[in-house]
Amino acid sequence: MVPPHQFAGVIRACIRKRVPVFADKPAANDAAEAADLAAEAAEAGVPVVVGYMKRFAGAYRLAREIAAKPEFGSLTMGSFTWSMGPFAHRFDMRDWLFENPVHHFDLARFFFGELEDVHVRRGRGDEHTVAILASSESGALVNIRANTTGSWEQHNEALEIFGEGHSLFVDNVDTCTWRPPTRPERTWRPNYTVPVAANMTAATLGFGPELEHFRRVVSEAIPNESDIASAAATLALTSRIAEQVLR
Repeated sequence: MVPPHQFAGVIRACIRKRVPVFADKPAANDAAEAADLAAEAAEAGVPVVVGYMKRFAGAYRLAREIAAKPEFGSLTMGSFTWSMGPFAHRFDMRDWLFENPVHHFDLARFFFGELEDVHVRRGRGDEHTVAILASSESGALVNIRANTTGSWEQHNEALEIFGEGHSLFVDNVDTCTWRPPTRPERTWRPNYTVPVAANMTAATLGFGPELEHFRRVVSEAIPNESDIASAAATLALTSRIAEQVLR
């Protein structure tokens, strides 16, 4: 384990030795550094998987699969919520954005692609409160709300996506509900009473599946769904948000 400011040197050394890399997020100090690493990895043909684990959490994976169905229609709106207990004593606003809400900035890109026309508002108070409104390349509206004014003992995150008559809701990482135009709705959640790998925290949070994805990228040459070029784009988005928040 190395701190984030040392990631680039280690990743670059692996690339030059032709060693595949799995790196925890953010994988670089900033978007420019990540983009340089992405270019070097592409030229060398070395896979670099970045651990934005929420991309691999079971409920989010299922939601993305449902949202891609033809009957779901074009995505029209998405809402992402990340709420946690008091944390401003540990991270200032900028560091917090890159440490915690960055996962939902990445999830927004995972579902909607690149975001444009980004507008940010910061709330008052000693804790962190941020609201973001943006549009996707396809024209969908995306809002992201993040704060440290919630509770450590209550639900911390949610995702709601609208298509054309259809909608999806992912509650607190593990529960996915598909609401078609007519009833009934369908809900999936892990069966926690059965102690198999798919129902364990490592799977529901995405940590196990992201490592399995890395294995398959290396051994089976499947497409890399969380590469360092994508990580660079997430860092760029986070930087745009931070610049507006800290004006």
